[in-house]
Amino acid sequence: MSIVVPFQDVETYLAECLESIARQSFRDFEVILVDDGSTDGSSRIAADFCAADPRFRMIRQEPQGPGHARNTGLRAMHPQGEFLAFVDGDDVIPEYAYGLLVRTLEGSESDFVSGNVQMMNSTKKWQSPLHKG
Repeated sequence: MSIVVPFQDVETYLAECLESIARQSFRDFEVILVDDGSTDGSSRIAADFCAADPRFRMIRQEPQGPGHARNTGLRAMHPQGEFLAFVDGDDVIPEYAYGLLVRTLEGSESDFVSGNVQMMNSTKKWQSPLHKG
């Protein structure tokens, strides 16, 4: 599995995001971090994860937007990669998520799968209206 994480100036959230990926019960993955021109401490946080965990690697580019950064990560994924996930730098992934998603794909022979999404701020959590059904 290849997990592409485009990011730009998300220093406040990035460590929690990357920790949530590193803690996954499903362990067979690579993480491609795409620094889309960060000017805060995000690059340092990402570099620290790359130094500590060989599954993480980083690509730096001039700011071109999240779509371009996702495509950069897609082009850099391992050629044998069977699954692809995109994670934004301010997302937090439950530790069982990728195991569940991969089992669902393999069991159903579907082409893609989506997990649930909950929105949150500093005081509350709520169901994403797009994912409610």
